[in-house]
Amino acid sequence: MLTVTEGSMGLTAELVPGAAWGELREAWARLAERRPAATAFLGAAWTSAWLAEFGARLGVQVVVARGAGGGVEGMLLLARGGRGRGPLRLRQLHLNTAGEGVDSVAVEHNALLASPGLELAVAAAMRPVLERLGWDEFVASGIPDGALPVLEALVPAPLDEVRWLEAPFVDLAQLRTGGVAYETVLSRNTRDQVRRSLKLYRERGPVALELASSVAEGHAFLAELAALHQARWTGRGEPGAFASAAWRAFHERLIADALPRGGVQLARVRAGDQTVGVLYNLVEAGHVSFYQSGLRYEEDNRLKPGLATQALLIQHCLEAGYREYDFLASEGAGLRYKQSLANGTRRLGWASFLRANLAVSTWRLARGVQRRLRRAS
Repeated sequence: MLTVTEGSMGLTAELVPGAAWGELREAWARLAERRPAATAFLGAAWTSAWLAEFGARLGVQVVVARGAGGGVEGMLLLARGGRGRGPLRLRQLHLNTAGEGVDSVAVEHNALLASPGLELAVAAAMRPVLERLGWDEFVASGIPDGALPVLEALVPAPLDEVRWLEAPFVDLAQLRTGGVAYETVLSRNTRDQVRRSLKLYRERGPVALELASSVAEGHAFLAELAALHQARWTGRGEPGAFASAAWRAFHERLIADALPRGGVQLARVRAGDQTVGVLYNLVEAGHVSFYQSGLRYEEDNRLKPGLATQALLIQHCLEAGYREYDFLASEGAGLRYKQSLANGTRRLGWASFLRANLAVSTWRLARGVQRRLRRAS
């Protein structure tokens, strides 16, 4: 175990193996719950399921910052990965639950966990730990706007680039304060599509929103979602998210741990005896994150299974007292679809920090050549 003592505020930072997670989970949960904008992606259930599935493969270590009295004031995970091939391969460190490659569970709202007000001090205490580790690139995936100052204090390397994506959301608390229904958020065109679609579905029988209430139901809903999702993506010649056994196993673990405590939400919309769609969301402190869907598409393009299922579930979340429905980061057609259902947006970023060494210099040179060739073609 490497321990580095910092004079500032009496904080110490230590590096411990990921296998020690069982002793650290409670402290991690306390820090995650105290974040002003808590989300499930830094929750103990998400992190535990991820470590169980990916921790050993990625050589995960935990950096723990303690105060003068020994209490935990900050934590983060470091996962090892790489990109490129042969002499152009960069050794990566990933912040928290990332670095899985093709099995990526796509962490968002990612950050260094620290006691409120101590973020910069914790980052400074942890920095010498990162200085002594062997790596070329530090990757911070899905970070919120405003996170860069803490990361720059943490990472002993300059920022190379950040790719920002828009993340639409529905401010349910604002709607509740105004005493209005969710559909008031929608444009006239989107509202008409939702109403027409639901009317057509009701011609098949009652339209009902069902929520999984047990782990067994949750796993059954996930299996139905997977079948619908895979049918859609394989029909396009794409593998689909559920092609990864590790990805699916991670979510089965997460559902088993989090659903009994309300940490995940699996919802199914049925019209008569036919499933219209299944939605899988993550829940933390009133914040609902739309994570995955399985929808039944049909030839009649007046039927909008995505719009219909989302509208019904968002109205349920409004009535149930949740504060926000987050569509998470997206781009292209997916972003436009989510924007049509939202009344707010924020940015999430994917940041890269590069050390000054021979491997990085060679990689930068190769990247520059590739970019010039693309511009010339």
